[in-house]
Order: sequence, then structure tokens, then C-alpha cells
Amino acid sequence: MSNSFTYLLVKWHYACLNAWLNLLRKLLFKRVGHTAVQRILIVRKGTLGDCITVLPVVHALKEKFPAAVCYLLTENYGATDIGASAVFEEGSFTEVLTVSDYSPSALSVKLEELKPDAVIELPQPLDTLYTQTRNMLYFRLMCGIKQGAGWQVSTTTLFRKAQLKYRVFKNETERHFQQLQSHGVSLMTSWEFPLIKPTPLDKLTAIGELMTFDDRPIAAVAIGAKHQRKRWPVERFVAIAERLVENGWQVCWIGNTSDSKQIPLNYAGENLCGKLSIAETVALMQHINLFIGNDSGPMHLAYACNIPVVALFSLRDYPGKWYPPAYTRHVVLSDKTVPCAICWDKPCSDSICMKNISVDDVWSAIQQLVKNE
Repeated sequence: MSNSFTYLLVKWHYACLNAWLNLLRKLLFKRVGHTAVQRILIVRKGTLGDCITVLPVVHALKEKFPAAVCYLLTENYGATDIGASAVFEEGSFTEVLTVSDYSPSALSVKLEELKPDAVIELPQPLDTLYTQTRNMLYFRLMCGIKQGAGWQVSTTTLFRKAQLKYRVFKNETERHFQQLQSHGVSLMTSWEFPLIKPTPLDKLTAIGELMTFDDRPIAAVAIGAKHQRKRWPVERFVAIAERLVENGWQVCWIGNTSDSKQIPLNYAGENLCGKLSIAETVALMQHINLFIGNDSGPMHLAYACNIPVVALFSLRDYPGKWYPPAYTRHVVLSDKTVPCAICWDKPCSDSICMKNISVDDVWSAIQQLVKNE
């Protein structure tokens, strides 16, 4: 079977899945804005990076419906310190509900009390047809919500190699804007990331951690990632930090406490891993001139703070989906030629796609970004 014919089957597969979701949506829900919208339920699962990608969408929804009260239904998978409550500015939502805190029946009772007029689900790429069908039926039949939008199967594992070769995956932020547009929810497309606004105390904490730094440019290095296979070798980050210092840069290492334990003793720079909250990290970013890191929450936070980003991506997932938005200043490094590409959760003992990114590749990307500044 040729790759081109295989991809035709993939396109047909996506078309059938989304035709079903569109049909069900039209049968169950009215268009959002069909009548006055006073209360909106926004559904988005995930942690730091997942939430940052939809910040512009949430911002645009609030601008379109300025008088509406907004609720958020989320799931942080136990990582509360980097969940939605840590990302969305205080006051963005009247109430934040976490799925794991409720049984389905208890959640339906809660939502009936809140009485949202509309539900807008911003599904994760791997949310299945079954999951989204279930959610649509749940919100309409059990919770009584009459207006709805957002559902889409955007990723399947069928014929992965053909998809890798022929399909171009949209950035997550762009995907949600386009999907809502197709459902009749027209949003402003000229946007910037509304940032988490650090308090004066957050800013003071960040400045305190920077007391040993001077006026030279500062590069932030982040070695962490949710999955081990998405991590570039730590010793290569150390080599990049050394080159930066040799070329007049100052370096700070950011991440969580477990990242701190991975940094060897002979590193260049200041280790701030585990010392700052999300808001304090945003305050720190205001003093940063460059970010280098894996596909991770800190990487998403960096481009949202308008910092030039060198992002290192594995081939665990399809390219493009989690890349920084096109308008940001960034270089993405990823080896798309490895035979084990699009492995997802298959066992991986080598991370060859990450190891194929050399120190010289990253250094060239840094020079490219700095030259264009």
C-alpha cells in the first residue's frame, strides 16, 4: 500500500470521526451565542503547557462575551502546583472545578447549580471519539447545557508514518481558534498571550534570586520534561551553558526540585530549580534574554513571556502540535528521520531522536536567534 493512498485513508478516517462529532453537536446543541450567554463553562484538561496554549483562546472568549461569568472544568492529574489554578490569572474564572473532585452525578448536580448557558470544550489532541461523544451527551443530557462548541478529533494513531510524512499539524493555539470559528464562534485572531501577572512579592522574590547577576544578558536553561524520552541529555545542556558563559552570557537553570537533582556539580550558572513558583518564574522571565529547553511547561511559559526560545522536541508525538506559535521568536530542533518516530508510550530505552540533536545544532540555533534580535 503506497504512502499516498494510506494518507487518503487517514484523511477519510479523520473526516468520518469529525463528521460524527459535528452531527451530534448540531443535534444536541445550539450555536454558542444563539441566545444571550450569561454563564460559560470552559473545559480544558492538563497542566502548565496545556493551559498556556489555550490562554489566548480563553482571553478572546472573555472579550467576545464580556458580561458572561466563566467557569473552568479541568483535570491537573495530581500536579496542582502546575495546574490551571497556577496558570490562569486570579479572577479569570468565577469558579474552577477539578474533575477528580467529583463523581459524574455530583458534578452534574454542581453544574446544574451553576447553570451555564454554554459549554466550550477545548479537547486535548488525543481525546478520542468515545471520550468526546460521552462528554457531549453528558453536558447536554445530564447537565442541561443547551449551547456548545469545540469538539474535534485532531489526532489519531492510525498509519502514523503516513501522517508524519504528509500531514501538517497546526499549533494547539491555532487549532482551537480555527475549530471554534468552524462552530460559529468567531473570535479575535489578532492576539497576544495574556500573561500570569506576578505580584510585587513575586517580583521581589525573583529579583532576590538575581542578586548575583549583573547587566550582561541572561539565558535560562530548563532540562525537565514530562516524559524521560523528551529530555535532551543533561551533559549537553551543561556544555551549552559553558559556551554561553564563555561568550559573555549569564545562565540560570529553572525547573522543579527533581530537575535540580539531575544537574551535575560542575555546571556553569546559577541553579534556581525548585526555588520559584509559576508566578515567580514569570517575574524572573522579565529579566531573561534567551531560553533553551525541552518540550515542557517552562518552554511554553518562555514564549508566552515573549522570550526568544530554542526548543528541543522529541519525535514521541507528531511535529507541530506543541511548537511555539508562529508569531513568537523561536527555533525548533527535532530529528524527523528516526525509524521509531511517533512512538508515544511505547518503551524507549535510548531516546535516539533527542540524542541526534547535537550541541553544535543547539549552539547554531542560539546564534541564529541572537543575530536576529
